[in-house]
Amino acid sequence: RPHVVGLQEVSLIRRQQPGDFLAGNPVPATAVVLDFLPVLMDALEARGLDYRVVTTVENTAVELPMVTLQGTLDDVRLTDYDAILARGDVPTANAVGVNFATEMPVPGTPIVVRRGFVAADATVGDRTYRVVNTHLESAHPLVRLGQAAELVQYLAGETRPIIAVGDFNSDAVTGEQTYQFLLSQGYADAWLARDGGPTQGLTCCQASDLSNATSILDKRLDLVLSRNLPASAVFADVVGDDPSERVGGLWPSDHAGVVTR
Repeated sequence: RPHVVGLQEVSLIRRQQPGDFLAGNPVPATAVVLDFLPVLMDALEARGLDYRVVTTVENTAVELPMVTLQGTLDDVRLTDYDAILARGDVPTANAVGVNFATEMPVPGTPIVVRRGFVAADATVGDRTYRVVNTHLESAHPLVRLGQAAELVQYLAGETRPIIAVGDFNSDAVTGEQTYQFLLSQGYADAWLARDGGPTQGLTCCQASDLSNATSILDKRLDLVLSRNLPASAVFADVVGDDPSERVGGLWPSDHAGVVTR
């Protein structure tokens, strides 16, 4: 029952039958195959949990041809979002969704990988936090660093406590460049202040089809960072990394989740 939840790679998948991509893709696919966010919200409600969507940002949208089992060509369109959820009793305000100016073109294609962040004020008790959720670029270190610099600049004048969560795609175990940059800008890694036994808190990555029997997580990319908060011990745990949490033989995600208090 966390007060606030940050989600990355919230997928909307649409399909067009038959496809027109090879003819120039004049009409984008519109028939919804899977819209993850309402599926998740319905599942939370079914468990008696009261959450609402505070804000989203649309990131990359890409459409490609797909060969069907019948040998015909359909178009499939993937749109990627980040989102913040809040528990029903948590007041929120000043919600935004922002795309980074730093993007990654895919060489030889018209595709541009766009990423961004969402942010909102969330009041818990008598304190208001600026909560930020992001998903930085995975494939190119300099693009990732540029996006982190944009995020730091956006929050530079914020005097209230900041909690920044997300898939930063920068390994905290090896101290990769973007992770070190964020620490140098005054952001504290909550995992390093956790009150618990020695563990690396690994969050990435299971096999792409999620079917590996033994966990192969070997990186800590998913972080909870803070600024303008006094240093103190925190509770922190990784979820979705134990074989007992698999559903139908599949891991919940290729990344484990991080919970902190």
